[in-house]
Amino acid sequence: MHNIYIQLLKASFKSLYDTLDKIACFINDYLGIGIPETKIDFRRIWYSEMKTKAMHKKITDTKNFSLNALFEMHRDFEEGPYKKLRDTRNALTHRFVNVRMFQEAEDAGNMTEQTLFKQTLELAKLTRNAIIYLLQFVYIEEKIKMTRLKGIAVPMFAREIPDNLKCYR
Repeated sequence: MHNIYIQLLKASFKSLYDTLDKIACFINDYLGIGIPETKIDFRRIWYSEMKTKAMHKKITDTKNFSLNALFEMHRDFEEGPYKKLRDTRNALTHRFVNVRMFQEAEDAGNMTEQTLFKQTLELAKLTRNAIIYLLQFVYIEEKIKMTRLKGIAVPMFAREIPDNLKCYR
């Protein structure tokens, strides 16, 4: 199948996954890890050496639970429940994803429109969560910095969201 809807789904999927790489760029800059910009992605930001899976000392020194949540998300993309999303992203970026109306055996390169839609929606939710984890990570780190500088940090309160504005799907 080739239509504008399928192409928009594919573009959305790639953009959502690219957001995870942008989060890795932010972590690299924020913590001063020093990885060259051309070599940063959500998969490699965590390790000082990929072969041994030795984590960067600056990441482990933070002891920040939100950064740990991002790391766990990374692990789920590697060998966990989200590996299929990574495989789909690799097929979309480096090969070709064949979307058919009916598909007997689905994999990263061959799927139905419904499967692509479900995976895109799942990735959108994961990306939203990753952004929230990143915001919380920065908030905690800045709070720690302010406490060191002035001794007191101003608490930040979130407003209650009315039920009619929440989207439960």
